[in-house]
Parts: sequence; structure tokens; C-alpha cells
Amino acid sequence: MQQTWAQDAAQKPLQEGVDDVLMNETNGKDNVEEAAAVQSSVRTVQVLDTRQLAKGVDAETLAKSLPKTPYIDSQVPSQPNLCDCGIYLLHYFDRFFHEPEKLLELVVEGKMKISSVNKSSPAKRRQDRDEVERSAASEWQAGEVSTQRAYWRSKILDLSDEWNEHVKAKKAAGAEKKQEKDEERAKKTGQRESREGEWSSAETFGGRGTNFGLPHACCRTTHRYHRKPGSG
Repeated sequence: MQQTWAQDAAQKPLQEGVDDVLMNETNGKDNVEEAAAVQSSVRTVQVLDTRQLAKGVDAETLAKSLPKTPYIDSQVPSQPNLCDCGIYLLHYFDRFFHEPEKLLELVVEGKMKISSVNKSSPAKRRQDRDEVERSAASEWQAGEVSTQRAYWRSKILDLSDEWNEHVKAKKAAGAEKKQEKDEERAKKTGQRESREGEWSSAETFGGRGTNFGLPHACCRTTHRYHRKPGSG
């Protein structure tokens, strides 16, 4: 049997700094032949860690440096409704990174098994597809997803409480710091007004400093020279 691009991508050694992202895009098609036709455009989605790039690299240069990204149609359980896709995605990411090699092999082999029975009878194709789906549901632990909504709700509420406490403490610290600055500013203003008041009093009494109301030495000397003759 000829290897598909997905199988080649799964078997080749991983490139340093490059991660594979598996995607499932069935578009609601349940026809095995239509799903198998996707093989002609199978690509592996690889993501390059931009933190390893040199500083100053523009978007165009980055786009040209990325490797060609083959696509893999992942065989994973689908949610039974239209509102739990985010919950399923979080669960599958968590599950995949616990056993990436095992689940990558499961994805590729499941796709290969479905493709290998394209010319079989409809009953045989349905049987193999059901077997792949059961295996995928078991390995991906799809049954645990029903509890994930409550888990993430609890996690979000806990983080929200922590964040509110952080914001409250930050506001209190800011208010305390502002109060300290206001008190320091008021203290400096009071000291300046006090000094200005002292200067004003000194000028009123004819002197500055601590000799309020007392004539300066030059004034006493001048008075001595202007005494009348014969005065004691």
C-alpha cells in the first residue's frame, strides 16, 4: 500500500523547535469515500516557535521561513452538541500531550484503516469506521469530557476570586500610597507656610531671624553718633 503524506509526516523524525498540530475538519461528512478523498491534500500542520527567532524578523520573513505544513485529519470523538467544542478542545490538548506518540500513531493508523476499505461493502466500511471510533473514544477518554465543564467552571471561578483579591489589594496599596503622598505634601506645605510666617514677623519688627524687635548693631552705632551734646 502506498504511504500517504500523513503517514510519512508521522514517521519522520521531529524537527527541533517545530511542533505538529493535528486537525479534524470533517465538515459534517459521514461518507467514507468523501473523507478518503482528503488524502490528495493531506498535510502536516507544523508550528515554529517564534521565540527562537532572532529579534527584528518581520512577518514576511517569518512566513517564508516556515516549513510546508502537511495536514492530518485526526480521528477524535466529536461532541454531541454545538456548545462543547471548546471543552473538547481543551480536553484533547491535555490528553494528547500526556501521550503524544501513542495518540499520533492512533490518529494515523485510524485514518489508514478507514482508507484501506474504500472498495469494500458499505457494511464493512461502517464496521471498520465504528471500530476506529470506539478505539478513538477509548484512547482519547471522551467519557471524561462530561465532567470537564464543571471542572473549568470551578477553575475559572477560583481564578476570578484570586484576581479580585489581587485587584482589591492593589487598589488598597495604591490608596495607601496616595494618602502617604498627600500627607507628605501637606506637611511640606505647612512647613513652607510656617517659614513664610516667620519671615513676615521678622520684617514687621524690623529684623530677621531670632532677634525680633531688637535694633541691629549698625542701628545702635548710628544712635550713639547722633546723641545730643551734654546728654548722658
